[in-house]
Amino acid sequence: LFVCQLASTRSGTCSCVGALAQVCNMARRSGVQKQVLALYRSFLVAARQKPELDRQPWIETIRSAFKDGAQVKRNNFKKIEYLLRQGNKRLQTFKDSSVKSMRTYGVNSSPVSKD
Repeated sequence: LFVCQLASTRSGTCSCVGALAQVCNMARRSGVQKQVLALYRSFLVAARQKPELDRQPWIETIRSAFKDGAQVKRNNFKKIEYLLRQGNKRLQTFKDSSVKSMRTYGVNSSPVSKD
């Protein structure tokens, strides 16, 4: 998945490198790229709703997950669509105020733990 670490639409610049920078600097984004960026922003907004002391680990986990997703090839539409659906489901769980911590797991495990 293609993700910019900064909201490039606000500042006009980003700190991305390599292939990710090429996507960020494109004049037009595809519909899927827009969906991924919107999902990323939604996760960051939800992270800001968490207690301030716990916020940084949440943000680091989100960034790490999206960077891992950035390794998916652009023409692997099935995988990208799957990751988008999975990300939207995880976002709903993440927004739940009872969620106190988050860990990433393998494919067959739950992405979020509730304490």
